[in-house]
Amino acid sequence: EEEEEEEGHPCKKQKLNSTELSKKQAKKKANKKAKQIDYKKPKGFTFQPKSLLYDLRIPSKYNKMLTMTFDPLDDYISSSKKGEAFSTLALHNRGKDSVTICSPNGQQKLSSELYNDIVNGCGGEKSMDVVALFDSAMSDYLKGGNKKDESKIIRDVERTHSFLQSLLRNEEETNNNEQHHRYWGAIVGGSDTKQRLQSLQHVATYCKQNKLHGTVIVGLHHIQSRTQRCELLEKCRSTLHSTEKSNINMAALVTKNIIQILDAAIKGGVQIIGTSLPMTLALESRAIVFDFCGWRNYKTEKETEAATTQNEKLSENDGCINLSDIKYQRDFTPILPNCSCMACNCSHDDNTNNNKDDTQQQQKEYYSRAYLHHLINANELLAKILLFGHNLHQMLLFYKEMSIACKEGQGDLFARYVEDQL
Repeated sequence: EEEEEEEGHPCKKQKLNSTELSKKQAKKKANKKAKQIDYKKPKGFTFQPKSLLYDLRIPSKYNKMLTMTFDPLDDYISSSKKGEAFSTLALHNRGKDSVTICSPNGQQKLSSELYNDIVNGCGGEKSMDVVALFDSAMSDYLKGGNKKDESKIIRDVERTHSFLQSLLRNEEETNNNEQHHRYWGAIVGGSDTKQRLQSLQHVATYCKQNKLHGTVIVGLHHIQSRTQRCELLEKCRSTLHSTEKSNINMAALVTKNIIQILDAAIKGGVQIIGTSLPMTLALESRAIVFDFCGWRNYKTEKETEAATTQNEKLSENDGCINLSDIKYQRDFTPILPNCSCMACNCSHDDNTNNNKDDTQQQQKEYYSRAYLHHLINANELLAKILLFGHNLHQMLLFYKEMSIACKEGQGDLFARYVEDQL
């Protein structure tokens, strides 16, 4: 009985509670230190390849292109804007067989072996387009003419070449399988024309051997000089078409405006052009108001000036209007007349309205600029949805009309017609 009373003594309970609290506090401090260490040190890349058809639910009818990222430099800039750690040490501390990319777990290294595993695991039953691992973040980030910077750009080009060799070697080793992917070589080098041409020669040698399906120009939108950009595109076009395999495709992963798309498609002969203009313009409350269909009647500059004044001089800002401006507060017209998107023409036929007059049935229903201006000021999600739908519709129309003009041999005419509206 005395032993039981001693065990239940309140003083001993307090001592036990104090020791438990001290242990908990020590654990909390240890966890905080571990989190700080994990935040400072890059985490290991634990990516598991997923099937594009079964895991990501991408329909099999769509053409799929696998690439590590659209642009490394844009990823670093966006991560820095979000408040994440942005240090050039991660760019400098890259290995010979790895490249640093931004992921949901921070900056992580992606080796050529791991990328090959991802390619083998994501393909599924059907083949797909695969862009070889490339390295261009450093070459695009650095500015200046220092010899050290030039040597880093040279290393980027050599590293990209070794990545391409590793990917093609992996294809030869797994050639017994039924999967036969279509591989694309990356042309890197930043704004350095000499290194761009060197990277182009690396890719052209494999194109002559029929080992590549096409080439990808990385970081084209970072070249600010339009003349330099057009010279690079023409050089790529002439070099690749001089090979025995004349059906080599070209692609540009990122374009930032209409002019860059025109240069890539018409002057460079690029077949696949990536852009995020519909989304970026919608987030900026801007809408595309180009006239892409009137190029067939384009003859003189005076007719183009009359068309632009009729469309209230569409060149407010790169062929777009900013609907957050107060001048659209009382503008009850559609975003773009004769546009058939869900914002400019949301009317639909009803069988129940047979008794109405023809004039009433022909009335066009749309979301006015004033209403969109109100939605933007009220921070309504519907504004971004409608603007994205309109911009996407116009971009698809732009690509359609541009491809028709190129097939008819009127690509230069189409480019002049669009540029005159700016």
